[in-house]
Amino acid sequence: MQILITTCVAASLYSIRSQSLSWIVDYNGQLLRQTTTLGKKYCGLHDSCFLMHVNLAVVVAVVSTALGLTALSASYFAQKR
Repeated sequence: MQILITTCVAASLYSIRSQSLSWIVDYNGQLLRQTTTLGKKYCGLHDSCFLMHVNLAVVVAVVSTALGLTALSASYFAQKR
């Protein structure tokens, strides 16, 4: 069962890797310039900065937990059979 789960996770990660990650920037972020009011508030002394709406560490933790629970439930059902 572990081999099947590892193969599925590896295949999904490989398919995601081949796509560009620019959709994270387009969907989840905003580029701020110092010349704007919001940019002055968040960028400080930098000319520009990138503001994320959702913290990527939280997204990674949630996805990791979901994959772990999926593996745990699959292992549990495989042992019961």
